[in-house]
Amino acid sequence: MSADEKNYIALFNDLVDIVDKDGIPTFLVKNERNELGLFESVELDGKTYYPPEKEHMPFVLPRANEVIKHYQEQIHKEKVSNKKLYKELVSYLTDVSDLPDDNLYYMLAAWVIHTYLLDKFDYSPYINLHALPARGKTKTGRGLINISYRGLNIESVAVAHLFRYSENYEATLFLDAKDISGSAKKMGFEDILLKRFEKGAIVARINPDAGAFEDTRYYKIYGATVVATNEAIDDILSTRGITINMPESSKLFDRTPTPEEILHLKEKLTAFRARYQDKELPTVTKPCLGRLGDIIKPLLQIVRLVNAKEEIRILKLIENINNDNRTALSESEEACIFMTILKLKPFIRNGKLDNSKITASYNEGTPSYQRTSARHIADVTRAMGFKKGSSSNGGSAIYWDEVVIKSLCNRYGISYTPQPSVTSVSSASANSNSINLSTGRNNE
Repeated sequence: MSADEKNYIALFNDLVDIVDKDGIPTFLVKNERNELGLFESVELDGKTYYPPEKEHMPFVLPRANEVIKHYQEQIHKEKVSNKKLYKELVSYLTDVSDLPDDNLYYMLAAWVIHTYLLDKFDYSPYINLHALPARGKTKTGRGLINISYRGLNIESVAVAHLFRYSENYEATLFLDAKDISGSAKKMGFEDILLKRFEKGAIVARINPDAGAFEDTRYYKIYGATVVATNEAIDDILSTRGITINMPESSKLFDRTPTPEEILHLKEKLTAFRARYQDKELPTVTKPCLGRLGDIIKPLLQIVRLVNAKEEIRILKLIENINNDNRTALSESEEACIFMTILKLKPFIRNGKLDNSKITASYNEGTPSYQRTSARHIADVTRAMGFKKGSSSNGGSAIYWDEVVIKSLCNRYGISYTPQPSVTSVSSASANSNSINLSTGRNNE
């Protein structure tokens, strides 16, 4: 059979990975007796499939004999092997990167491990490396990708590559771009960045020449992703991952080890995958509310599996990230409008607050050319969850809802003590201290 007639595959049930056996790509498969076997081909649905040719796999393959050797060693000393592997990864990452918080090395080590068990998780958090040029983003990204599952460094992003590497290989991707958000808009892969972090994610592309029903192709795009960018991280990435603002480094890095030099780590990680790909991972609850809790949960599961004593490091990071997020939110336009609403509680009439009062108070002291329109403020308050109403003079208003208020206070990190509203008040009493507000910042 010629190479053109062969059926190729890189993903199927029970496959540990494609490995290198004497220079030939070979399937490494685990059976129901927990035994590893090497196969040059497999029969699936009546067809014979082969591993892709080596030149079609742009990542270094683990060596078959080394993976099997590590597997045998690890299954006899499972807990010790897990701790040792985790420690090795932390040590390696410390050697190839300079991060602003030592706990990040432990988090990134867990992230690397999670790439080998990706199908077990509903989410895979982006690792967003952000900084000015020459601060080690690329070095750190390559350091991560060189030991991740089927890691690929993509310097020139092409949509076709993103589709093929995701669907055919479930590869871990490193997207290194000066302005990743701008590149996504320009080259048409915003939808991929929007969805790639979530299991089961698919995106569609249209071929108008193919005819009805056959003109749409759906691509699976779920996968682990590292991003390096000089420009500020936008909401698409920041809410779907962990952003690391790289510091000015004081370390001296002679070089980044090549994939071949650290192949032993990939081989140990591949053996780890073989041990756990058909096992349940530790159950953990979401460590915090919202999407951050969703994307951090897989890393917490990994840490609990490999060394539960280090969980405190991940929880401390979550606390810091939450604090940073709340600080950023508290300085946003939405938070400032919400603070204005809280201060106007004495002006509630029949459970409603006039939009005109919110607009006037929010724009107080602002030059006319910089003032925010009433329509925009109304749009923002609706987006916050306030229901629209009508004021007594026929203008627009919002309904005062303590459930919404409490939720927004929690979101923006504001301490708020609910008190009964009043139906009439003088302008003097409107400036009283009857409302307890605290954000830890100057709101003048």
